[in-house]
Amino acid sequence: MRSPVVTKAKATQTARDKAIEAAVSQFMKSIDHATRREIEKRLRKALADGVVKPGDSITAGMGLKSPDADLDVAVFGKIKL
Repeated sequence: MRSPVVTKAKATQTARDKAIEAAVSQFMKSIDHATRREIEKRLRKALADGVVKPGDSITAGMGLKSPDADLDVAVFGKIKL
């Protein structure tokens, strides 16, 4: 069985992809904790104020923008309490 041929260009692309994945992963970890705490704080207040009840589902969204990378993404999902 022959091993696949890896060209220099393909190896460079793979290294670049890995670097991008690592950079994005580090960024996501840094915002994960801050956003998680803020969401939890707001949901606790909404529950305490009677705005939402246990068992309710709420729609939540997050936006990510970067003019440097021409990035403008919004992601929405449900949070079931």
